[in-house]
Amino acid sequence: MMKRTWALTAFLALLLAGLTATAAERPGRLTIDIKIDGKGHQKNGGAYSSFTSAEQMHAAATLLSSGVAEDTNRLDHAGNAAAMQKQGEQAKARAPDRAGQEAYMERARAAMTACSGNTACMTQVAQKMGRETSSWNVRPPDNSANAGRFLTYAMSPPAVCKGEFDAKVNTEEEGKFPDVQGLVPFTSKTNADYRANELEKGSLCNGTIVLDTRNDRIFAYVPMVGIKGRKLRMEGSYTAQDSKDGEVRMNQDALAWVEKQLQNAPRSGKQRTTLKIPTNTPLGGIGEKIINVEVSWSFESR
Repeated sequence: MMKRTWALTAFLALLLAGLTATAAERPGRLTIDIKIDGKGHQKNGGAYSSFTSAEQMHAAATLLSSGVAEDTNRLDHAGNAAAMQKQGEQAKARAPDRAGQEAYMERARAAMTACSGNTACMTQVAQKMGRETSSWNVRPPDNSANAGRFLTYAMSPPAVCKGEFDAKVNTEEEGKFPDVQGLVPFTSKTNADYRANELEKGSLCNGTIVLDTRNDRIFAYVPMVGIKGRKLRMEGSYTAQDSKDGEVRMNQDALAWVEKQLQNAPRSGKQRTTLKIPTNTPLGGIGEKIINVEVSWSFESR
């Protein structure tokens, strides 16, 4: 009877410990909406192209934090790289120059040779070398001033994540391109009205958000969900492509700008910009893309 009571008590203790660990996890939900519209042109002699685009995307996901704050912001890539570079420069300054290091290693080899294979002697030499050269190593950055500053929200199960993703993409391009028979007219259209399935939305659950609790600002990494739609290209009267379930990519320049807005951002906000980008297509020549981008976001946590 006592064994049964002990087993039951142990089971309840483990169950309560599991519930406590789960209760300590903090959910945080990030919602993002993006709108893109653009136009562009390019001309090279008689060859030319012009395009228009209208795109939008909505994404949302709930990620989990352990509730234990860290002293490192995992998503501050620029800041972390700068800190490591500083540590590397300091280590280099502490170490002898190349000639000094070679002279030291030669003395170490001589000391090892003098041990004549004695393991204890060789161990002592190696330990002495380790102590004497330890200052040459790159040391981890001192983040003690940031102790308890950053909460990281990361992977969560689908039932918690409740991912949302839908996108609409409509682009049209027309013009003429040079061919052996002369200039050939073409039109190219891409249309997508896509809502991700449960499996695809799961990729959003692998995102990362870092909350800077000192400044109440966020750094966010949001995985992109694949978009599918129809891509149709006509060259003269010939159908060069008609893919009804092909991969569709949103404007990459616009998405790169959006990504930057979500680094060291307030918990919620809205930003707009107009990107002017020189064209770079097989036509060559002179041209420009003008892309209007708007992103709004919000991060709610407890």
